[in-house]
Amino acid sequence: GQAEGAVYNNNAQVGSSRFLEQLKKQNTVADIAAILPGLPKEGNGLVKLSVLNNVMHIPYDFTRLRAKELMKLGIYVKTGLWSQDEVDILMTNLERFLAVHNNFSIEQLMHPKVMDCNPLETKKYVTQKNFFGYMRHNICRGKHSIYMKCLKLFHPFTKNNKFSKKETEALFSLRKVYGNDWTSISKITSRTNNAMSDQYHNMVRAKAISESSINPWSTEEDLIMIKLIREITHTDAVAGMYFNLPWKEIGTRMPDRTFNQCRERWLTVLCWRLHYGGGDINASPRHWRLTYRYQLIHAIYDQNVESEEQIRWMELMYLFRYCTSSPQHLMSKWSHLKLKYKLTANERNLKQLCINIFRSETGKDLVKFATQYDVNKITPG
Repeated sequence: GQAEGAVYNNNAQVGSSRFLEQLKKQNTVADIAAILPGLPKEGNGLVKLSVLNNVMHIPYDFTRLRAKELMKLGIYVKTGLWSQDEVDILMTNLERFLAVHNNFSIEQLMHPKVMDCNPLETKKYVTQKNFFGYMRHNICRGKHSIYMKCLKLFHPFTKNNKFSKKETEALFSLRKVYGNDWTSISKITSRTNNAMSDQYHNMVRAKAISESSINPWSTEEDLIMIKLIREITHTDAVAGMYFNLPWKEIGTRMPDRTFNQCRERWLTVLCWRLHYGGGDINASPRHWRLTYRYQLIHAIYDQNVESEEQIRWMELMYLFRYCTSSPQHLMSKWSHLKLKYKLTANERNLKQLCINIFRSETGKDLVKFATQYDVNKITPG
């Protein structure tokens, strides 16, 4: 599919220092084609582009193979949370599209089944009228990212209020009748497919956690799961194995435990004990403190990378080994900081984002107070 990249005056939305050095040396739009082959051209042979807020937007056809080749050069497509500026541009693009093509509403185009429309007919209309060409204008996102955002924004049953007890009870009753057919359940409840699915699984998980607190993990269960993971992975060296474990298989082979319970037990307790606790069955990291999140911002800043995809979470795990149980825990803390801080379209550079979040949290300058929040000051005990 198509994805758009952008080159800033001082940093790169999609790129690396190597990419920027080439741009600064050549300094012409035409020469960008030498770095990114296959760019769409205008009639005069120059690269097709548009400019918005001093940002040059370049449409680029990213195949999976080409994306992998570009990643080797340090060139990445923008991912992650949408800023409010991006959403505003998306809404402007929608207005432009509907002003010209108004045979279907946006809800009908994005959710034809829910709106009782013919999916084949709406799909053909979207293709013929170049719907995503309109929606992608001046947005540095891939087609799939924009598609997923439109699905969420333009669902006819989108609600921001919490589920009532009555709605939750109805959800479980409907689940027994329709199974995982969330589209049919959505039509009956006037909630989105994702909202119904998420609520169901969240309630199931909450129930499992409640049962787990009533029936805490025993030492025997811990040993059984460690032995099982070693058996499934065909290695005894499971300490520090935080990623890519087959939790559904593990869950089916653990008596009286769900795969989510197994995953949570491993990531929050067992893996840390094997990796950093010396196998002590009573060892655990200390509780997460307020100052640790400031040190996390500093540590990410100090990695000197350009995008979140390049963050080395296992390195951070080692630095925070006395106060976190897993890299996933650090990822959740970072995501929470970003959610609190409202991103803007100009905050593409990760180091600048760290500086801005740090200032928002502390009122201080990250660079000036770097020594105070050095992660190396976290010690055992």
